[in-house]
Amino acid sequence: MNALLTCEFTSEEVVMALKQMGPLKAPGPDGLPPLFYQKYWHLLDNILVAFETLHHMHHQKKGKVGSMALKLDMSKAYDRVEWKYLKRVMEQMGFHPKWITLMMECITTVSYSILVNGEPHGYIKPTRGLRQGDPLSPYLFLFCAEGLNSLIQKAKNAGRAKYTSFSQIKERVWSKIKGWKEKLISQAGREVLIKSVAQAIPTYAMSCFRLPSHLIQEIEVMIRRFWWGQDGDRGKMHWLPWNTLCKSKINGGLGLRELGMFNEALLAKQVWRLMHNTSSLFYKVFKAKYFPHCSVMDAQPNTRSSFAWKSILGAKHLIRKGLIWRVGTGSKVRTLGRQMAANQTSPQHYLSMSTQHSLNPCEAAY
Repeated sequence: MNALLTCEFTSEEVVMALKQMGPLKAPGPDGLPPLFYQKYWHLLDNILVAFETLHHMHHQKKGKVGSMALKLDMSKAYDRVEWKYLKRVMEQMGFHPKWITLMMECITTVSYSILVNGEPHGYIKPTRGLRQGDPLSPYLFLFCAEGLNSLIQKAKNAGRAKYTSFSQIKERVWSKIKGWKEKLISQAGREVLIKSVAQAIPTYAMSCFRLPSHLIQEIEVMIRRFWWGQDGDRGKMHWLPWNTLCKSKINGGLGLRELGMFNEALLAKQVWRLMHNTSSLFYKVFKAKYFPHCSVMDAQPNTRSSFAWKSILGAKHLIRKGLIWRVGTGSKVRTLGRQMAANQTSPQHYLSMSTQHSLNPCEAAY
């Protein structure tokens, strides 16, 4: 019984525990409740597929015309629409003045009152915004987006360095660490905060992309300073190397994560999924684009490969180190350059030894 209770948790047990939790209870350090993992964990595939779609749009060009997609998160978008701006956009798009006047009358004739004890009081005349629930509002908002579209057409997409793209992860880690009062937290409390919050924040991005080594070093520097403490801007003495603390507790460490190796392990997990989850959307998209005629272990990067695909292929060597094939029919593996399992039972395959086809029934002989 004790051996069963003290053994390592399996992935099946973790999934079962998540499914038994209340959907909206006990959110994790990233703010996601168990409902996300119970119902929407497959969104990870959608992220990889969406990134691959954007990469394809970026490289699939006809002449000098390319494609791009823009995702915008606008806070109170309808409430901030300026009426003068909307009218000017419709004029620039060439709509008839009579039609523009009609649309502006639909927008500007709105008024509001405040309910006090269930009764309306006062009279408020707004100067901007679109009414929620009006079937006309979504179409008018698209007119406002045309102004943004015009700016994008004039702008030159110079791209960004990978460090800049992932710098927000460092900022999120720093915002968490600087809010903790290290003098009021014990060493055990710091260990829990580092494992459950600081080192958990980059996990989602690291499962899809290889983070720049310089960014990983900066994040680990912040975590090390929080662990050992600091006097003002000066850090205190580091009594042990960081790689020693990252060892398992059995080997004398604290079980902290070395983010570079953890990043590589998460990407290797994606290689494993491409080998086994052949019914997923993730597999179908990447299989059709990058290795249609071979396995993922034989796939090679090319000049048009996306950053996500290059990141996944970069972790392939981890799978290859521990990958051993068991001898079978030989239909799915090339014997040259492959490690074969020794002293392992293999499925038995027998050749057809039937002589029925050579029997002469008339002469009762072969």
